[in-house]
Amino acid sequence: MTGRQYCAFPGAAGVRGGGGPPEGNERVESVSLRDLVYRLYARRVEGRLDHDQVPKHIGVILDGNRRWAKASARSPEQGHQAGASKIQELLGWCAETDVEVVTLWLLSTDNLDRPEDQLTPLLGIIEDAVRDLAADGRWRVHHVGTLDLLPGHTQAVLKEAEQATHDIDGILVNVAVGYGGRQEIADAVRSLLHEHAAKGTSFEELAEIVDVEHISEHLYTRGQPDPDLVIRTSGEQRLSGFMLWQSAHSEYYFCEVFWPAFRKGRLPPGPARLRRAAPEVRQLRVGAVLPPFFCPQSPDGLDSAPSGFLVRPYVAGRAVPRAPEYSVRADASIVSPSGD
Repeated sequence: MTGRQYCAFPGAAGVRGGGGPPEGNERVESVSLRDLVYRLYARRVEGRLDHDQVPKHIGVILDGNRRWAKASARSPEQGHQAGASKIQELLGWCAETDVEVVTLWLLSTDNLDRPEDQLTPLLGIIEDAVRDLAADGRWRVHHVGTLDLLPGHTQAVLKEAEQATHDIDGILVNVAVGYGGRQEIADAVRSLLHEHAAKGTSFEELAEIVDVEHISEHLYTRGQPDPDLVIRTSGEQRLSGFMLWQSAHSEYYFCEVFWPAFRKGRLPPGPARLRRAAPEVRQLRVGAVLPPFFCPQSPDGLDSAPSGFLVRPYVAGRAVPRAPEYSVRADASIVSPSGD
C-alpha cells in the first residue's frame, strides 16, 4: 500500500479506526496529505453551514479511547489522555458556530465498577481535563451525575470548576461524570417527591398533578434545552443510557472513528446536514414516522459498511417501526428501495 492510498482512505481495510501506520517516509507523506484533505473538507463544510440549523445542544458520548490505544500500540492511560486532549478541540469547533450547550459523557456509573488500577488513573485524567476546562476561561462548567458516588477529590475538582466558571458567558459544558440515565430519572423523581413532601402535598394530590414537565424540572440538566444532536464515536450504535429522558426527540450521529481520532470534518453542522443525506427525509417532526436515514461520511470515507451509519428516528423514546430500507452506492448517494 502506498502512502497516497493510505492517507486518502485511512478507514479502509487494514487501517480501520486508525489502524496500523505505514513505515518510514511513507508515514510522513500520508499524514501531510490526509491533513490537507481534512482541512479542505472542513472549509467546505463551514462554507455550507446554515446557522439557523445549528444544534443548540450537542451531546457527545466520547467512546473508543481504549480501542484507539490498542490499535496504536499504546497504553489505556495514553488512550484516555488522548481523548481528554480532544475535548478542547471539540469545544473550539462548537464555539465557531452558535452551539450553546455541549454535554460530554466522561464517566458512567457502570465505569465506577472497574478495577481500581483502571479507575484511579482514569479519574485523574478526568480531573485534569475538568481543571483545564475551568482554566481556559471560555466555558461555563456544570457537573451532571451523582456526585456522592465519586471519590472526595473528584467531587472537589468538579465543585471548584463549577464555582470558578459560574459567571462566564460562554458555551455551557456539562461534564457527565458518574452519570447514568436511569439514575438521573430516579434522582429526579426522588427530588420531586421530597419537594412536594416539604409542601405537604399528599401522594393522591401529587398523582393528579404530576406530568412530564415536573420531572424535567428535577433533572441534572434542568433549565437547559434538550440535545438536538447526540454523537457517539467508535462505531457503537446505542445510547447506553445517555440522556434517556432528554434525547427522546434528538437526532443521532454514530461515527465509527474512535474518539481520540475525531476531527472537525466529522462534526455534523446540524440536523440540516443529516436531512440532506436523503431527499425523502424532511424536517424532523415530533411523533412522525420517518424512513431511516444515513449520516453522510467525511472524506476518509470507507470507514463504515458501506458508507455511513443507519440512524433510526425515535418517538417518545421508542424506535419507530422499520420503514423501507435505503441502500447506499459507492459514491454515498442514497438509493430508494425501488432503485430510483
